[in-house]
Amino acid sequence: ETISGSDAAHMGNAGSYVSVGEGAEITHILVDLSARQATHFASVEYRLAAGVKFKSIVINAGANLARAQIFAEFTGENTHGDFFGLNLVDGEQHKDITLDVTHGVPHTTSAELYKQIARGRGKAVFQGKINVARDAQKTYAKMMMQGLMLSDEAEILTKPELEIFADDVVCGHGATCGDLDESWLFYLMSRGIPRAEAETILIRAFLEEIVEAVEEEHVAEALGGIVEGWLAQAD
Repeated sequence: ETISGSDAAHMGNAGSYVSVGEGAEITHILVDLSARQATHFASVEYRLAAGVKFKSIVINAGANLARAQIFAEFTGENTHGDFFGLNLVDGEQHKDITLDVTHGVPHTTSAELYKQIARGRGKAVFQGKINVARDAQKTYAKMMMQGLMLSDEAEILTKPELEIFADDVVCGHGATCGDLDESWLFYLMSRGIPRAEAETILIRAFLEEIVEAVEEEHVAEALGGIVEGWLAQAD
């Protein structure tokens, strides 16, 4: 699901509802490629039945002001969901991904991995919440946010949350944020690689987990092209 449009200033507000039937396998990818003058909001609601294998990938790479809201509800047992997301922010951009996952029944699992890169005076925001209902015993859910700041003025904000009412679960969340590792930069530069190229190599490695989440090769290549285009804007 790709969002794009006119280069003129405008606002978009998109909504999607995805109901996944019993035993189905599905990957849903949402990509914002709106023009720099645009404001864009997107909301997606997932309802996951029993025995589902599900994957959600969200990439914000366009609008000056963007927010993607992801709501997922596990309604059937033995279902697994993978949730990935990426904010690419520069200039004066502000981009937000908000995630709300509800494990409503027993024996469900999820893994959430969201990454953010900010340069210039850009601001990247991730808000994530995992809800475990009282009857949702044997839930396994882990959430992680990783942020990379490429300038002193960049901002990365994160707020991971857990709300657990069951007592037989394995749940956790974490967040990391920092700049490029100088020791790795030194290692690459000592091999004759210019600093700018060394930085690009490390940024690509940081993002690789998101691109690799897509099993279809041609789709992964398309998403990789979006990342490469964003990296090239700094040159």
